[in-house]
Amino acid sequence: YFDFAGYSEMSNGLAAMLSFDCPANFDLPYISASITEFWRRWHISLSGWFRDYIYIPLGGNRKGAARQLFNMFVVWAATGIWHGANWNFIVWGLYYFVLLTVEKLFLLKYLKKGGRITPAAAAIGTVLNLKPVLQIQGEKLDAFAKARGKAAAKKIMLNAMDDDMEKRFKKAFTEKRVRIQAAYSGNPEEAEEGALVVKEHFPDLDFHMDPLSLSVACHIGHGALAIACTAYLPEDE
Repeated sequence: YFDFAGYSEMSNGLAAMLSFDCPANFDLPYISASITEFWRRWHISLSGWFRDYIYIPLGGNRKGAARQLFNMFVVWAATGIWHGANWNFIVWGLYYFVLLTVEKLFLLKYLKKGGRITPAAAAIGTVLNLKPVLQIQGEKLDAFAKARGKAAAKKIMLNAMDDDMEKRFKKAFTEKRVRIQAAYSGNPEEAEEGALVVKEHFPDLDFHMDPLSLSVACHIGHGALAIACTAYLPEDE
């Protein structure tokens, strides 16, 4: 992993020096909660090519479950052949096809319910002052980034919010139809200090803060800080 991801980062860095913006080829694959997610984070340029030029043209998941499994079979057979014209590689590709099929049909709904921060990882993070930055999309609590200390974690959160304002909420943000929400778990004083920073960062937007819900607070523990944004429709709509 360090070899492959390392020279991918080197090539991206050299490209950036020449003003070429190349997408990341790895996205923290070993924090994945499933094999499906692992292959979305590992060798992204290759998996993206197979998705765009083989899986989707074959119909993707739009033609029923049986056809989707056939499309996955073709993709993983092709992935094995891409790695080498040898039966070992073809069997390797089909091995992942079987694992992903079992996961998709039976395991994925259970894997999505689980968190990612194990006790061992939490202990190591405490010693190294590592703070995980998490995100919630729908009902899934997922890893987003890691930071050394809460100050760096807060900066990552604000940068993520800026990115959402520029992309996902651009129209609503321009029309000031966005509200900012903050939340915390058992640390109201720290939360108030953080709220001041958020208000200064988004001075023209409505702001509201509450404690995190019990279900989330129990999952991630004491001392958490959260920030979110919502867009709302104009009053005449």
